[in-house]
Amino acid sequence: MSPDHRRQSRIMAVQFLYQCEAQGVFYYSESLFHTFKKYLSSDPAVTSGAMQLCKGVLSDIQQWDQVIEQNTVRWSLNRIATVDKCVLRLGAYELSQAVAPKRVVINEAVELAKLFGTEKSSGFVNGILDSICKAHGVS
Repeated sequence: MSPDHRRQSRIMAVQFLYQCEAQGVFYYSESLFHTFKKYLSSDPAVTSGAMQLCKGVLSDIQQWDQVIEQNTVRWSLNRIATVDKCVLRLGAYELSQAVAPKRVVINEAVELAKLFGTEKSSGFVNGILDSICKAHGVS
């Protein structure tokens, strides 16, 4: 998959994770994803990549939330903006999979935070993902 396809898959994944959060769906739903993908991408590579990312995040969402919360200072998960939480979950999942160098995963998460979050989101996401890397020995 090309870097552009991977980026588009990440964008689609964050959007789906955000929808799940808004609807209170904390598990992967094939039918929900099928309905969702109709409105975003017709590229099978992008859709397939996004689906894999969403399955990975949602299959163990409590673990990612716990990892995120353990690596924040004076922030509980319910205080983190929804879009930032979705980007962090995706970043934590990707770091655990080690399919890309940590610099790439963090940079992509920062770019997603810039795209969807506030002006402070990118720094917040960068700091937490860097902390996760240090705490879990990700190099």
